Parts: sequence; C-alpha cells; structure tokens
Amino acid sequence: MPRLHGLSISDRMPDLSVGLYVFSCLGLRRYGLLLHWGHVDVVWPLLSGVLRPHKSWAMGIGSYVGVSLNLVTPNMSTCLLKMSRMSASILSTHRLRRLCIGCVLFLPDFILASLDLDDSNDSDEISRFDKRHSDCSSLSMKDAAAIINLCRHNLTELKIKFSKSVGFSQDLIKAIGDISSLKVFMMLGSKSRKAYHDFGSITKVLDVTTNVESLSIDCGSLGPLDIKASSLPRLIHLWAPLYLDTHQCFNEFVRAEGRDIKFLECFSPDAHGLCGSMIVGLNHCLEILFVDSVPDNLSRVVLDTHFPKLKVIRSIYSTTYVGNLAWFQWPMFSAMEVFITSYWHGRFYWQRMMSQVGIVPIPFPPKLKHIIFVSWNGPDSQNAYLVKQFASVGIKCLFEFEMTTQQILWPYISFAIAVAFGLYDSCKKLFPAAD
Repeated sequence: MPRLHGLSISDRMPDLSVGLYVFSCLGLRRYGLLLHWGHVDVVWPLLSGVLRPHKSWAMGIGSYVGVSLNLVTPNMSTCLLKMSRMSASILSTHRLRRLCIGCVLFLPDFILASLDLDDSNDSDEISRFDKRHSDCSSLSMKDAAAIINLCRHNLTELKIKFSKSVGFSQDLIKAIGDISSLKVFMMLGSKSRKAYHDFGSITKVLDVTTNVESLSIDCGSLGPLDIKASSLPRLIHLWAPLYLDTHQCFNEFVRAEGRDIKFLECFSPDAHGLCGSMIVGLNHCLEILFVDSVPDNLSRVVLDTHFPKLKVIRSIYSTTYVGNLAWFQWPMFSAMEVFITSYWHGRFYWQRMMSQVGIVPIPFPPKLKHIIFVSWNGPDSQNAYLVKQFASVGIKCLFEFEMTTQQILWPYISFAIAVAFGLYDSCKKLFPAAD
C-alpha cells in the first residue's frame, strides 16, 4: 500500500481539526497517509479544503468521510471532541461503522484511593489527576466515553487500546452498552505479567455487550471472568493470544454454558501447547481455526481429536519441521475442506512435499478441496508448479492477498470469499443474513 509522506498537522492551527478528522477516516498515521492510489483524486480536494477551510466545506464533510475512524493519538481524540462542541452541524458521525480509540488511560480504584482528597473537591481533584496523566500520552476514560457516545449511532466495530492496564469506568461501560449495533469488540492492554487489569469491570462490560459476535482480548494477565450465562449470546468468533497468565481464564470462558464459538484464532506467544485445552473444548462447534503453526504448535491431544464441523484451518507461519505429510492423517483434519497457509514461510516445504506426488502415496484429508497460500503479493505470487501438482491430486491451489480478521469475518466479504472457495453451505450456517 503506497505511503505519501510530508503531510504534517500543526496542533497550533485549530482550523485543521476538521482535516484531522478526515485524515483519520481515510487512514492517516502520525507521519504519513496510507491509502490506495485510486483514492488520491478524492483525498487532494479534501487537503485543499483543509488548507483553505470554509464553513460550507466543513458542513459537507460528512458525505466524504469513510466508515472507519482511527484515533491513534490523544490529540486526535481531543480534537474530535472540540469539533463536536464547537458546532454539531460541522461534524457528522452517523456514517461511522468502525472506531478505534488509542492510548486510553484506566485508573484503578486503589490509585484513586491513594490520592489526598478532601470531601469538598473529590471530583475536581480526580479530574486534575486524570488530566495531568492524559494530556500528552493518554486519553482519559471520560473522554473515551464521550467519543463513543458521539460516534455510537451505527457503530458495528469498536477497538480500545489502553495505554497500560485494561479496565472500564462506569461511564465507559454505559457508553459501550448503549451501542445497540455493536458486533465486533476489541480490547488491548499491556502484555506485562505485572500489569494490573480490572477483571471486575471487564466482566461488567462483557455483560452489557449483548449483540457482540466477535471478541478480542489481548493483555498479559487475566483473572477469572465471572460472566453471566446469558451474556454474549451471539458470540461466534474469539481472538485469543494465550499467555502463561491468561490461558486458564480463556479455557473457562469458552467452556461456559451456552458458548458456541465457531471461529477461533488462538496463539501462544509464551509457550507452545497453551492452546490445546481451549481448542479441544470447542470440538463440538468449531468450524474455522487459525493457529500459529500446523502441526508443530498443536499438542497430540488436539491432533487426535475429531472435529466434525471444522472446515477451515489456517497455519499462520507454516514453519513445520515435519519431513512429510503424514500429519494430515490425524483425526483433526478429517472434515477439513480448506487449508490456508503462508506462501513465504512455507513455499519451500510445500514444493518439496509436492515433488513426491506420483512417487509415494500422500495421505491428503478425504474432504480437502482447496489449499490457499496467502502473501502480501496475492495472485502475483502464483507458483505454477504447485498449482499443477495439487491439481493432479484433485486439489485446487489458490494464491490470495493477506487478509485481516475483519476482512475474513465481517460480514459479507467473508461470504463472497467462501462462495468463491466453494464453502457456500458452511458459510450460510455462519452468516445466514448474508444469503
């Protein structure tokens, strides 16, 4: 994706706040703009409007902005709030579907309790403390809640990146709970095992996100989440990096009564084998599985388990050291129809394995129809030799671009991909509304 450098925004020029909002919607990073070349002729008129702002241009900006807003820095967030307070007619957020708020500062109760407060000015002192710690590098939870309330009308995806600890104030919990259209919810915090995360408020926010279908939680430690049995009734996708201090919590979470997760992305940065128990616990409902490396990072228990509905498996890195394809005979792969892997990590391995076609028997899974190699070059990486060798055993070999979870999962792009890959029936079960 091309990058245009040299576009800077001065915090001393208030008129550029409108432009900051536009840039954020179009994917601006702090020191450059990321966009497809096809968007250039749309962007430059906006830039000229920013440099020569007029009220009529500003009022019409809502029809130009995209559906995604990525507030990378606290300055972007405060700028957005200032705009909304300045004139409601200048800012329209009803088109927004995806919102990311970065650098949110959570203040645990024990920190607030340690402040020297007197009864007359508790709230003022907390506000000053909160402001002092969030001016430059972090955003207060109060402002995060205000942004969500401003943008919540049609939001389907919300991502909150905490500067350190993960936790939610009552105002933030209420703001998130008021997003009736929310389908995807992501929370990210410190990976340190020593970081304090407020399990109680995390539980409360999950209890109020009743329409969420995709959940991502990424932090270095996580205690028991005492979530109600009726919570997250529509959850079908979980993105879970398992650390030494989080895997037990996730194991209990997926095994809870009423949990029906069909798509699992499971990684174990700290140690191999942490994902095994969680994967096996979903053997009755799992349809799509993404893991670090197949079969190397899967335990014997996982490989020896039959997953009757598991149609799609992705090996993220494909750095297997197994010198043959005998691992395809394990019960885990008996229902697999699509295998996705990295072309750059695994091309030499697969060329070596497929050179044995016609020489020695290769135990491909009985239902395997497609193998998909993904890379940033997509179809340009096509390997004619691999295509030919796989075709000789009745398997279609495809080369596709690397995709994000959201591109794969939400909502109709995944349906089109599945139809193209021959997974129409499986996809209808996952996304009946897309039919």
